[in-house]
Amino acid sequence: MTPDDLFAQAAAAHQAGQLAEAERGYLAVLESSPDYPAALTNLGVIRMRQGHTDSAIQLYQRAIAVEPDNPDTHFNLGNALRKVNRLQEAASCYQQTVHRNPQHYGGFYNLGLVLLSVGNLEQACLCFQRTIEINPALPEAVNHLGDTLGRLGRTDEAIQVFRQLIQQFPDFHRAYNNLALALSNRGEHELGLNIITQVLSRKFDYVEAWNTHGLLLEALNRPDEALPSYERAVSLRPTFAEGQNNLGLTYTELFRHEEAIAARRKAVELDPTRAAVHSNLLLAMHYPGTFSPEELVQAHREWAERHAEPLQNRIQPLNPDWNPNRRLRIGMISPDFRTHTVANFLMPMIQHLNRDEFDLLIYAHVPRPDAMTAQFRDLVPNFLMVDRANDDQLAEQIRRDRIDILVDYAGHTANHRLLTLARKPAPIQITHFGYPDTTGMSTVDYRITDTHSEPPGTTEAYSTERLAYLPEVAWCWQPPESAPKVGDLPALRNRHLTFGILNNPAKLNEKMIATWAEMLRAIPDARLIVLAGRGGLGSDRIAERFSAFGVSPNRLRIVPRLPAADYLALHQEIDIALDPFPYNGGITSCDALWMGVPILTLAGNTYVSRQGLMLMQTVVLPEFIAESLADIRTIAQRLNEDIVRLSVIRAELRERFRATTIVNASKYAQQLGALYRQLWQQNCQGR
Repeated sequence: MTPDDLFAQAAAAHQAGQLAEAERGYLAVLESSPDYPAALTNLGVIRMRQGHTDSAIQLYQRAIAVEPDNPDTHFNLGNALRKVNRLQEAASCYQQTVHRNPQHYGGFYNLGLVLLSVGNLEQACLCFQRTIEINPALPEAVNHLGDTLGRLGRTDEAIQVFRQLIQQFPDFHRAYNNLALALSNRGEHELGLNIITQVLSRKFDYVEAWNTHGLLLEALNRPDEALPSYERAVSLRPTFAEGQNNLGLTYTELFRHEEAIAARRKAVELDPTRAAVHSNLLLAMHYPGTFSPEELVQAHREWAERHAEPLQNRIQPLNPDWNPNRRLRIGMISPDFRTHTVANFLMPMIQHLNRDEFDLLIYAHVPRPDAMTAQFRDLVPNFLMVDRANDDQLAEQIRRDRIDILVDYAGHTANHRLLTLARKPAPIQITHFGYPDTTGMSTVDYRITDTHSEPPGTTEAYSTERLAYLPEVAWCWQPPESAPKVGDLPALRNRHLTFGILNNPAKLNEKMIATWAEMLRAIPDARLIVLAGRGGLGSDRIAERFSAFGVSPNRLRIVPRLPAADYLALHQEIDIALDPFPYNGGITSCDALWMGVPILTLAGNTYVSRQGLMLMQTVVLPEFIAESLADIRTIAQRLNEDIVRLSVIRAELRERFRATTIVNASKYAQQLGALYRQLWQQNCQGR
């Protein structure tokens, strides 16, 4: 039989679903005619069905070498490459497909998917539009167009696309889900919730809709109702990574840390390519106090090995002017150029950096800018919104801007751009504030700290960056203009001490509650005010856990999140703030000190667990620093017996704090500028 006859038989078997027979037939064709392109291609299709992707890729490449103008073979090769995450090569194959056949809607559609995956949203949008022009009856393409428009911030257009999709394909449930999300992005949370509730009434087992239901309830500040929605999503599909991630976030706020970390580990396991989901796990590991410094740094290294190190091939050579004394271009990259606690550090620092020495450029990843964003924009003329740029695009922008020192202020917190730093777009890269630990990355050169937080010779092994020390403190803070005057010590009128914990409730943990409960039992008339977060579940859990350690609920006052003015005023009812451990307070502790409330803190052995120590040493009140868990009770009892001393401290504390470098932003900025210059000059040596 001729090769054509053999191929015809194999193709017939293939069409009939007899894959084993078809495979034998194609191999017979290739034995007699090794360069038979259709046999190579079809055998590649079978190998893909069998899960032998590498073999399929080789067969498609051989077919293209023989018959380079066949668009379908390029398309098949693109699909195989996309399956093994070789996205750039896959994109090239799809481009070859549509070049050879401009009506190949599958080529445009899959090219759009690849571009969407790598963050090239504008080009992805054009591909989906072209797909729909060729084949209007493809709801998936319309859905992806709406999704891409939403990611581009073109929310009104996205909503219009989803509504048209629903009109054309009323049974396409994903359109309703995405319409609800788009409406929520426009602030219409209630309307979005109504739509997704209607969808769930028709399709109760729609996993993604349960997840969206939870997100919308959270947007409406109904977190207690959101939790069952996330739990329903993952019970319906335990392999749903997004649901596991959101469930982990909710458990964290309820300081259900073991469950939170389990859910986040599951999310990473299910979707190992998502760096942001993996970062969520790293942040969560700081809260319970059950992980050693060695375990934490190893976890950060593993994040970098998975997400950052594979990008080494994206690093391009730089040719900076290594003049040690010239004006330096400082790039600042953060998602928190907005109303956020980190802005309380960024604003005074930026205001006081010497512009004769430094040219500042801000790269703001802020999807929802606000009035604080506008203040930063007015302060720094070179202010770029970068939330729509992918990491390659942002790295290229930073290279074009010839940044000398690039400073990250997010670490592994939400909306970070660490994968931009993985591309090393600046000769010196630093992480500073925003996240209390290492990035784990080899491309970040320094982490800024101070000797209170990390005495030299103690924590270097816990950081992949070199430690760069400021002479006094690692960060500064801007007092709130709306803060009321410091009042008298509440204990003078109450005749008992009132302790307070106004930090993020995620920082609570079992060891901490047990320690504070022991302290309260030792001072039977003392009271405790605790911030519980947004919902009733948090309040109930706080009361339950303190009760489990012998503290009656009538000794607790549990408060929800408060407006800023009410939050500051609440300090007028607190005598002593309790610092969470091991994840100490930062900005919250500064608020307390400004309101005359000293902080009882436990000295830890890493940066994250020594921020309270740093603050109390800075205001010269070392008697509030406990060296052990037992010391906390002892110090509290001693303070309970010296109300006069506490009253004097309260009266003096604001002015004492005002005199520190933390509040003196001008002095702080001089020291930070000197450190930038020192690091630059060190790197200039020998060049």
